[in-house]
Amino acid sequence: MNKPAAFKSTELMLVFGALIVGTTLIMSLANFVLFQIVLFIFMPFLLLGLWLVIKYPSTKIKVSGVKKTKFIFLMIKILSIFLIILLCYFAFGHGLLLYQSASYNAAMQPGLIQIANNAQLLWALKLTVITWVMGSSLMMAMTAFGKSRISEFFMPSISASRYALVIDSIVAISFALSLSLLITLASVELSRAMLTFTGLQWPVYPEMTAFILVLTLFVGYRLFHLKQRVKRLAETSISIGRLLLTQTAYLVGLLLIGQAIIVFFPQQMIMPLTKPIVNLLPSLSYEAIWLLLTITLAIASAPILARLLARMMAGFTIGKAALLLFVPFLLGCVLLSRLGLEWVPQAHFIPVTLENIVYHLGPTQFILIGTLLLLLACFVGSTSLQMAWVDIMPMHFGLRIRRLRVLLADQTWLLFIFTSVYLFFANIGYYFMIGIYLVPLTFVLLWVSLYLFYTLTQCSKKVG
Repeated sequence: MNKPAAFKSTELMLVFGALIVGTTLIMSLANFVLFQIVLFIFMPFLLLGLWLVIKYPSTKIKVSGVKKTKFIFLMIKILSIFLIILLCYFAFGHGLLLYQSASYNAAMQPGLIQIANNAQLLWALKLTVITWVMGSSLMMAMTAFGKSRISEFFMPSISASRYALVIDSIVAISFALSLSLLITLASVELSRAMLTFTGLQWPVYPEMTAFILVLTLFVGYRLFHLKQRVKRLAETSISIGRLLLTQTAYLVGLLLIGQAIIVFFPQQMIMPLTKPIVNLLPSLSYEAIWLLLTITLAIASAPILARLLARMMAGFTIGKAALLLFVPFLLGCVLLSRLGLEWVPQAHFIPVTLENIVYHLGPTQFILIGTLLLLLACFVGSTSLQMAWVDIMPMHFGLRIRRLRVLLADQTWLLFIFTSVYLFFANIGYYFMIGIYLVPLTFVLLWVSLYLFYTLTQCSKKVG
């Protein structure tokens, strides 16, 4: 894509400048209000979904080049998708707690922020239900109104212009960013787990040996010509999943090389570097960042889920599709009623002591690593999932899997930068990065719900 053909340089600077300024103001002045809006953004979509089922029950889901799937197999696939989303959210949330900058209490004692596993699972289930409601409603809305991307829900003067590129870019990049963060979390944990298997000890919080790991990442990236290797791979007819697996393998390999360098360094040189990194932003609550990161993943996944469901249910009517989609939703609500209805999990402070200073490998680490591998395996074997990602891309980028492969290959260096930020600052480093997409994505989806309410109301008046 020739970007100047869509925007002039000054226009791009104004767009991104306004985005950054607006995000900074909202994140600093109305953080609590933003979180409440995001937390309950699924409610208008739930009402819209019910309205669409009543108003357009016989409208068929039409997606070109997709064959109708048998009902029983489709039901199994849909339940599997719901469970995989639940696993991803739990793994992502737990991964955010495994690697932290040490916090300090009133007595200046270093400690870690932790959330009980059952509370994490309950929060992951709530986020899964939120994503499911939003994705299902978006799928039915796109079917009822003949739309295929989020920008088409905006007024014609926007949806038919180059500014649709901005809206669809927010949607597509939000998901890509969330997936990159999951890859970073799992890659770091996989390298730490492999180191633990050798019997070596590793601190639970970031230490200044992160400098050695980051240096290894960038030297290895240049030395092994990873950019050229991934770009050559992207030019072949491989799946998106295999490309992502390759990038993950390179990342893990270089992290292991960096850790080997640390292990074979003289201990008298390494030990002074194992003190916790100073938190440069002590005013930020780690618990609040954890909640924002996890809920961003939930709403960023809704548009791609909508397109995946549309491709899987091609040939079915909205009424039949709603019956299928209601089963996981009902399952989620039953589990929520049994596990508890408290909306936000509570974190607690654990002082760093000799007992918990060393990294211990547990089942949740295996869940994080296994979940990433399972998700990437889905991208390897599912053409519908790959095409769903293509569907949410801006039209300016070219709606083809080959074009998506090229874009992902070009952004390999971004994955290494995300990992470097994570190694130095843990999840605090992602606070502003996530905010840049959380704020506009929230307002984009709110606009979609308002547009749908207005359109459905006008249609009802015309019928009356």
